[in-house]
Amino acid sequence: QLLKLQGNIQVCCRIRPMSIGESQKGLHEVAQSLSETEVGCFDERTQNWKSFAFDKVWGPETKQPDVFRDVEPMALSVIDGYNSCIFAYGQTGSGKTYTMER
Repeated sequence: QLLKLQGNIQVCCRIRPMSIGESQKGLHEVAQSLSETEVGCFDERTQNWKSFAFDKVWGPETKQPDVFRDVEPMALSVIDGYNSCIFAYGQTGSGKTYTMER
């Protein structure tokens, strides 16, 4: 039923918090959660912000239990016999392991 309600494919975005080291180096965030479904990204080349739409966005203030609470129904659907996959994609250091392990 979950898949019928939400569709077969969902694209979500997790914006990880900046690390202490990144903050100490004076680095600035280049991605911001604009809403529960929109992300703003700063383009260094054009010096402009661009927005991107997703099915769900978790900002840097979102805690791991909150992310799990949102994906738990999909994980539990496997027990009900549905095929399911959570795929983490991003460049090195972008927070994939942070999101999947914590």
